[in-house]
Amino acid sequence: MACNALVSISRHRTNEVWSTISGKIVSGQLPHYFIVQTLASVAAANPTAIVPQLSSSLQVFLPLFGMVKHDNMRWVFAFAFSKFSEAIMHYLANVEHAGDINQDSFTAEMFSAFDILFTVWLQSKEMKLKIIVLEGIGQMSYLLGRERLDSLLAKLLPTLAALYKKVEPLHVTKSIIAVVDAAINLKCEALNDQFEFLWNTNFPQICIQVDYSNTGAVKNYNEVLRLFQVLNKRYSDVLLTYLLQKLEVSNEKAKLGVLAIIKHLVNAAENNMELNEKKSLVISGVKMLLNDPNNKIKRAVGQTIVAMATHDYLKIEGGILMIEFLVRQCALADESSKDKPKSGSDVVSNRELRSTCEHMLYVITSSITQAESVLWPNMLEYTINVGCTEAMGAICRSAAHLGNLKRSKEDPEYVIDYEVYVNLPKPHALIARLFTMAGRPLNGNNRGIHVLRLMLAMSPNLDEDIVSLWDMALPKLINYLEELENDANRWSLKTWEDLLLKFLSKTLEQISDDDWICALGKEMMEQLQHLYDSLAYSEEKNFHYKCMGMVMRQTNNKRIVEEMIDQVLLTVKNSEECQRQGCAVAIGYAASAHLDKVLEKLNSVLTNGLKLPEHLAVKEKKKKSKKHLEGYLNGSEHEQERILVVISNLVNSFKDIVNVSESVEGLGHMLSRIIPKCTDPNYDIRKAAFDCVQHILLIQLRVTGKSLETSDEMIDAIPILKQRIAKGDTATLFSVVNDLAKVIAKKLPSSELEDFIFALFDALSDNAPQCASGVCVIMNGVFKSRAPEMFNTVKEVIVEFVERLLGLKTDQVRKGALRAFRTFASHHLNTVINLLLLSFPLPYEDTISALWSILAEDKGLTEKTFQMFLEILQTKQPYEETKTEKIASRSRVAVCYAFTIMTKVEATQSVSVAYFDRIFPALIMNIGAMQFTSSPSPGDMLGDWGRERKKDEAKKKEKKGKGPAAPVIYPISPAVDLLQSYLSSLPDDFAKFYEHVEENDTFSGLKTVSYLNSIQDVARHFINDIPSHKNSIITHFNLSSLFENERSVIAAFYAQFINERCADDLDLVQTLMNALLGRLIDTSHTVRKLCVEGLSNIAALGVDEVHKFSTAVLSALVSGLDDKDDPDESITVTSISGLSKVLDLIDEDAVRGMLITITLRIKPCYEKANAEVRAAAFSLFGKLSKFCTGKSEAAFLEQIQNNFVSILLHLNDSQNDVKLACKGTLRQIGPLLKAPKVNGMLQKFLIDSASLHYGEFMNDLSKSLIHDMVERINFLLTGNLIFFKSNDPAMRQNAVMFVGFLLGNLSNEHHNLITTDHVCSAITQLLKDSDKDVRVKAVESIGLLGNY
Repeated sequence: MACNALVSISRHRTNEVWSTISGKIVSGQLPHYFIVQTLASVAAANPTAIVPQLSSSLQVFLPLFGMVKHDNMRWVFAFAFSKFSEAIMHYLANVEHAGDINQDSFTAEMFSAFDILFTVWLQSKEMKLKIIVLEGIGQMSYLLGRERLDSLLAKLLPTLAALYKKVEPLHVTKSIIAVVDAAINLKCEALNDQFEFLWNTNFPQICIQVDYSNTGAVKNYNEVLRLFQVLNKRYSDVLLTYLLQKLEVSNEKAKLGVLAIIKHLVNAAENNMELNEKKSLVISGVKMLLNDPNNKIKRAVGQTIVAMATHDYLKIEGGILMIEFLVRQCALADESSKDKPKSGSDVVSNRELRSTCEHMLYVITSSITQAESVLWPNMLEYTINVGCTEAMGAICRSAAHLGNLKRSKEDPEYVIDYEVYVNLPKPHALIARLFTMAGRPLNGNNRGIHVLRLMLAMSPNLDEDIVSLWDMALPKLINYLEELENDANRWSLKTWEDLLLKFLSKTLEQISDDDWICALGKEMMEQLQHLYDSLAYSEEKNFHYKCMGMVMRQTNNKRIVEEMIDQVLLTVKNSEECQRQGCAVAIGYAASAHLDKVLEKLNSVLTNGLKLPEHLAVKEKKKKSKKHLEGYLNGSEHEQERILVVISNLVNSFKDIVNVSESVEGLGHMLSRIIPKCTDPNYDIRKAAFDCVQHILLIQLRVTGKSLETSDEMIDAIPILKQRIAKGDTATLFSVVNDLAKVIAKKLPSSELEDFIFALFDALSDNAPQCASGVCVIMNGVFKSRAPEMFNTVKEVIVEFVERLLGLKTDQVRKGALRAFRTFASHHLNTVINLLLLSFPLPYEDTISALWSILAEDKGLTEKTFQMFLEILQTKQPYEETKTEKIASRSRVAVCYAFTIMTKVEATQSVSVAYFDRIFPALIMNIGAMQFTSSPSPGDMLGDWGRERKKDEAKKKEKKGKGPAAPVIYPISPAVDLLQSYLSSLPDDFAKFYEHVEENDTFSGLKTVSYLNSIQDVARHFINDIPSHKNSIITHFNLSSLFENERSVIAAFYAQFINERCADDLDLVQTLMNALLGRLIDTSHTVRKLCVEGLSNIAALGVDEVHKFSTAVLSALVSGLDDKDDPDESITVTSISGLSKVLDLIDEDAVRGMLITITLRIKPCYEKANAEVRAAAFSLFGKLSKFCTGKSEAAFLEQIQNNFVSILLHLNDSQNDVKLACKGTLRQIGPLLKAPKVNGMLQKFLIDSASLHYGEFMNDLSKSLIHDMVERINFLLTGNLIFFKSNDPAMRQNAVMFVGFLLGNLSNEHHNLITTDHVCSAITQLLKDSDKDVRVKAVESIGLLGNY
């Protein structure tokens, strides 16, 4: 209470409170707990007044840290420094004129405190202390300064992340966010290396379903999202790349996590230009999920779309697809009882998703103003999309809201120019569609009211003559439906139909323009064919027929009436009572005004239905008659039997009158229409169908010149087959029709084969699954012997299979059709494989996947198919290279998808094993080839068939000129997925290998920029787990490939094999070394680096083998030091590292010839800008000292003298790794100097773990140098003068001070050993140096020269 009171008082009398309380702190004595707490709280409450006087208080606090032993005092000290940091940052952010106070003003004090909190107090087991320390670390990070925070990040972030298992995650996440935010604000470069770690640590937390009953879990989830928001400020490109790559994996949780992050980033990006500039990329990422079948993902996509709409994403290209996605979800049908998901909080049913998306669509429409220009009038486009029929309520609700809004405001955008919006349905199309939809107002989630409201909103855009009528009548109709919502018992469909048809009649009367009415009739005919063909819309079709009847009654155009009657009669499904009733009413309306035409048409239909010659024709002009016949064949059992008997009798009579050798067209087509009934569940229908088949085949026999008395063994056997069909069990029936297929295959002429087959495809959709299955058996049997004749129509047959399979719902029929496809494909395998690879959309839809899978079930076809895949992977160009990108070839990507599908079929295992030594190298090289490639063009991804399908869909929607859409993929994903699927499909012998690769997340790594590390992981597990295959796969690797990344993965593989000793196969080691030596001149920097790495790995072979290869390897590694095309100097580092490893294992004799060459080659590396190179070079020089014996001793001692100054100067390098390397090297060469005092100092003071005061050390060392080697003082001075012109200011500083120490400690008697004029002149020049610190050091050096 006292603490809170003082904080309140401090708001008015800040300085008095602060000075009084801070005065209680006595140096060397721990203050009271509440004194510290109060000071911290006062500082946080009054940052503007306290921060300017905080520095002195911090200096009092810091010495007390060492005295704090108890957890409660540690807690309050951590609390205090957290609040102090918070106050400082608040002050800097809000005080305009902070004077001399900046972020660096408190760096030293904060770092001292931070070091104790991080290294000591964070290790405490007391949870409260851990939590406050985490908070303090986060707040203090902002004040550590860039250099210090940069050096800490690599250790700090992993340490914090490790606490997730020990501390409530929320506190850890907040601390990490603060550290990352500070690193970004301070522009710390080390954060770049931590991005992947942060991703791997935090992304899985987003993928875990949140328990919303757990407040802490919810808060942590939101904080993790905020972390990605913070990362996005600096790493938006990298973050989006990681996010989009995760969308390609088939992992529900990962996709949900990505969507959660994208939604958060979008919502948080109001002032974030980094994301705003990448809206198109965000749109393309979300587009990848628009076809995902998972309802939970769909719901998350919808939520993301709402966020995107709020932030104006929908105006970008592809934005309209987001709206289309919501519309499609609004059209979802409820699952069938067998498909219904199990109940649970984690389940999203179609009904729930549909309801959610309907709400989302309306929210966007009604609440997000900036979305209006996207939605209006484009929403109208979906009204005539058959796939959106079930969403008509939601579509009309949104469109009506916008239309009414714009109409009431007299908004100029309300008026629709149909010449500009070419994709919109025209007025006649809208009127026809909306009337039909309103005819069944309770369907589609009570769509009627919304349809009528849209009609009311749209009337001025439809026709000016109907506005007054519609404005008067439609509100009454709307009111009628609204009243029914409260009293459903009053509902009468007939009453409603009468009201609506009367309204349509009055509308047509109001128009009073026969051309306009005819145009409406034509549109109704068009919609009849495309929108209501499905049995699911029989009720809508019923009312559509009635509307057509009303139009026929109103028009005077006889030709239109005739066409409309034809359409009604030809499209009605006689088996559907609902359709028949609608057809009858329509004809009745038409007859009331055009009785003569109606009677004429009915008579024509009845006549054509019984004329055999007409029905035997297959030309396009005969389709109407065939449809009439097929109506009977799909009618009731009685109708089917009756028509088959009629056909049988007519065909039997026809064979008696047909002339020998007379051409009779259409026998194959007629046969295909009868075949389905051969396996009908009704025995009488089956028997009649067999009679028909026999008589048709007899006609064909007659046509070939045989007399009626001629006996034909196969045709004569049909009655015997007919006897067997008396048994109704499926197995018997399919056995019989299989035998019948042999007869047909033998007797059907070639001229009828194609018509027979293509017409047989229609029969696959027979209403009776047993009939359709029988068709599959017939088709399969005919293909076995006759498929080779169809070489000119392979593509057409495959397309028919695909399109028919899309509509098949019965598993039995689907399986039968797939088997028939496989039989056909076996005769044209190469053509079929190429068609499947190039013609259909990628990734493959379920239907195409099923085709690949059925091929995989046949070992012989699998083997041939795998050979074709290998040929493509090994010989076809993997990508096309442009100036800006590499575009993966369609064939490569397709092979990846197809190969993956086939490997998932268990039957392929034996072939996979037999071809392992060819397949595995091909897949590894393919992964290399697909790295950094972009997806083929959308058109290529769709393939020929896919493009045609898109065009057809566009025509139906009147979307002329709209390009095809295809999902965005990264080709590396299917390439890696293929390898994973293939390895997982192999038998137990390979299980250990696959498990080791999978458990290290190697497959994911293959999709990242660090893929070569993952390749080496694969190689390591390969050589250790399945070494028996090592030699055979090497023969199939091509290190001379034309493509850089293929060579890279092979070189990486070889390097790792050598590192694993090639499972002690030294002959193989020699082979791989020779291969790598041959690629040291490769044009690729990466390949050369990997070759150097592989050669250096001979160190793993042991002393004896290293000596065997040392000469060649040393030469290669030395040549790597001179690589002229080494921009990041990674080859140099790898070469030095390799030399270091190899030199550890050889003796002076082996290295003597190259020792001096090596020292000379690494000398330029000492002054490289890259600290890693400098450190490695100095360390290597130290290792070379072991060869300073025997014949090499004199030459190496000279090199020590030549490099001694450089090593001493870099002892104070700006990078700690270089300092440590120089310490170690000086300790190694010290004994060789033959200077006891100098060596003593080097061994005593240059301890790795100890800090070194460089100035004092060099001053003392100078005295020892003068004592032990005064004769070399001039040489040392000259060596330092060279560094006066170094590009590194630190080296210039170190050199001038070294010169000052040497001259200042040199006694008068030795002055004659040096030329002081030259040295002093050089020092004087440094007084003009551009660097302030160099000038200061030059002055200090001159101050040491008092004796000169």
